[in-house]
Amino acid sequence: MKNDYMYIKDRFEKAVIRTEQNYNNALTKIETLLKMPFGELGQPATSPQFFLVNITGNEKEAVASKVMTDLMKSFDFTSLKNMLGK
Repeated sequence: MKNDYMYIKDRFEKAVIRTEQNYNNALTKIETLLKMPFGELGQPATSPQFFLVNITGNEKEAVASKVMTDLMKSFDFTSLKNMLGK
């Protein structure tokens, strides 16, 4: 029983160290990118092909219906179309 415990504990500790290293590497990269001027960040290699906007709610409830209607009115579909290049 004791050997199993030590083995599992050792594996867990190694997994924690690997996870911390992965997070630290990712955070370092993010910090570097955040410090870069916008022009140096470059453009994405691909652009979105489509967007799906799905607003779901109970239309019979007045509050939910109003929220859904307001969301649809405030959504900027022109910007989405421009992002698609259409």
